Amino acid sequence: MSSSYCVMPFNSLEITPNGTCLVCCKIGRPIQRPDGRPFNLLENSIDEVWNSEDLQSLRQRFIKGERPKECQLCWTEEDAGTYSLRQQSNALLKDRRDSPTVEYLVLKLSNLCNLKCRICNPEWSTSWAAEENHFHTPSAEVTLDLKARAAPKLREENMRAIRQWMPSLRRVLIYGGEPFLNKEAFSLLNELIDQGHADHVAVTLNSNGSVFDEKWVDALRKFERVDLFLSIDDVGPRFEYQRKGAKWEQVARNFEKFIHVARENPHFKVGVFASISLFNVLTIRDLLEWTLNFPEARVELYNLIHQPREFSIRNLPPAIKATVQRSLQSLDLSRYNVGFDASQNAIEGFLNLPPDPGFESPASGLEKIVYKLDDVDQRRSESFCTTFPEMFSALVKAGAYPSFQASQNN
Repeated sequence: MSSSYCVMPFNSLEITPNGTCLVCCKIGRPIQRPDGRPFNLLENSIDEVWNSEDLQSLRQRFIKGERPKECQLCWTEEDAGTYSLRQQSNALLKDRRDSPTVEYLVLKLSNLCNLKCRICNPEWSTSWAAEENHFHTPSAEVTLDLKARAAPKLREENMRAIRQWMPSLRRVLIYGGEPFLNKEAFSLLNELIDQGHADHVAVTLNSNGSVFDEKWVDALRKFERVDLFLSIDDVGPRFEYQRKGAKWEQVARNFEKFIHVARENPHFKVGVFASISLFNVLTIRDLLEWTLNFPEARVELYNLIHQPREFSIRNLPPAIKATVQRSLQSLDLSRYNVGFDASQNAIEGFLNLPPDPGFESPASGLEKIVYKLDDVDQRRSESFCTTFPEMFSALVKAGAYPSFQASQNN
């Protein structure tokens, strides 16, 4: 096996909210038809996608030891010292190069979501889309895309293909939007149960933590293993700012309920999936301290935000990066139940990557960051500077908010 080999094109398929299909969430483009247009499950079958020339070509490039340019995110993360999705997958999944078979089915069947998180966008949240539509008139193309994201993806033709894969399925991953609001995903889980396949299938879900549904919990109990991760990046008002629409006390209570389920069902694991961004990179200690109340809950810190670029820590000015690095080095992660690659080295490696195009100049980068923060603050009547005083102070010292600096100096 070459050092650049990836098993994902041989045993993984991801369905996105607009109906396109990916090899994985990190790849740079959807699987394409011969004419270069993406396959779409509103028009094409899953069988067409899985057996397409495009996917077969990608498999051959990995067999030959190439580093496909579509997979640049993994190469970037590996160069930064982060344990990439490619490396994780190679460690966890069976090598299927001789007989490609879907064992790893990722379902992002719609963008239905009750939150509008700062690190998200209208493509992945109906609540975000509603806010955008309120402030901006959407184009016909955007309106059509949002309709596609709401449309069912698992029509009967595609369900027939999935039923053929069920005996070999090992893991189903359900994301959103908010997965606990997705009826199609729930129906698929029940079909796996009814067809007698739940006992060899593990289910992974990423939820925003605002929903606790007994029907879902009862269904999940029947699977071989459940890994439920709640997207909790912070605590208190900072959490509510980042995950707009969620209430910290409610999410904390729901987390306790899920922990109770896990304690009664050893195959049911609950963890925290924190996305590392400009917002929480200086205050991650507070979240880790809260997790000490739940020692069995694994905490994952390896989701390093690439988009929006304004909130990616790699695009912070050098002066702020130095502040962040000192803060990270003061953390003793051995005190917490952190998962693989949740180390200072991984986050620091990403932090110190060269910035994205357009952020090479600290002044230009600061302008973009502040504009992005202020634009949404004004819409939502929120205040970044009072909610995140540590990062606000770092931004000011780096040269942002000159009017604030002037007022302080007078």
